[in-house]
Amino acid sequence: MKTRNKIGLIILGLGILFGWAGGAFADQSLKTVSIITPEWKDQTNRDGTGLFFDIVRAVYQPAHIKMVFRFAPWKRCQATVNVNKADAMLCVWKSHALSQNQLTPRFPLYVEDTAVVFKKGSLFSWQGIHTLDYHRVAWLRGYNYHTVKAMSGIQLDLWEEVDSHEDAWQLLNHDRVDFYMDAGIDIDLYIRDENMDMGLYEKQRLWSQKAYVAFANTPRSARLAALFS
Repeated sequence: MKTRNKIGLIILGLGILFGWAGGAFADQSLKTVSIITPEWKDQTNRDGTGLFFDIVRAVYQPAHIKMVFRFAPWKRCQATVNVNKADAMLCVWKSHALSQNQLTPRFPLYVEDTAVVFKKGSLFSWQGIHTLDYHRVAWLRGYNYHTVKAMSGIQLDLWEEVDSHEDAWQLLNHDRVDFYMDAGIDIDLYIRDENMDMGLYEKQRLWSQKAYVAFANTPRSARLAALFS
């Protein structure tokens, strides 16, 4: 079994455990939890399957709370939660949630690796995160990696936001950026699904960080967050 799948099963097991605990203190006035999220293959699929959806269900189903979901780009998800048009969004770093005045539960949804991909031969050698200094980096719109603590002290020549993984790879392929930065799991899925020739590229892990379900700052969402804790 692949390591990623093992991690997913462990986290799902924890989600079920938290759900049992939440069920013991179920709030009968809560019937649904409204989730808005980007679509991430194998994590938040259009048909409602995926690791993150499975974890959320495992937490709330024992409390007889139904998960309803919809999809939007990252920034729209943040805006929707911030104006209380959804209860929560998925896979948010605590620092991002705090910056948006969103609530986070005690337990994370996932531990996310962040990685970069670059063309082989484009750099002399990988020397850790400071290899990014004075280079051009692309990432998905709204991810704001330049504000992350791990990136403090890194001087980028340029950072560019894109709307899809495909757009980021295209920029890399056409030498318009030097690095593509993303969640490691999303880079791996794209490589697998598109049968990428990794003889041409190198992937390096940058850091790991806990990611949370981020809730709207409302009494209702605070009760939902408490069930997740």
